Amino acid sequence: METMKYKNHDVFEANSLNLENLEKVGNDSTGWTIYYTDKTNNYIMFYPFSEYHGGGQSYLININDNEINDWIMNNPHFENEIRDQIEKINGL
Repeated sequence: METMKYKNHDVFEANSLNLENLEKVGNDSTGWTIYYTDKTNNYIMFYPFSEYHGGGQSYLININDNEINDWIMNNPHFENEIRDQIEKINGL
């Protein structure tokens, strides 16, 4: 899958290649949403299809230099909205 956009932020499937240069800096209280940085940008890894076995495919959103917790508070439904985009792309 190619890169999607969510409010001008890049969203893409997470994999070992795009995670290897990122540093984990935290996670939410469930442990399913993980926060990363590459010293320039902040990223959030999440599972928009969490009901699937193993949590389904994980995705990363590059939130640029926005502070992670502030960005999440200002975009509380980003996971569901991105899931809707993925479903449209995949014809679900």
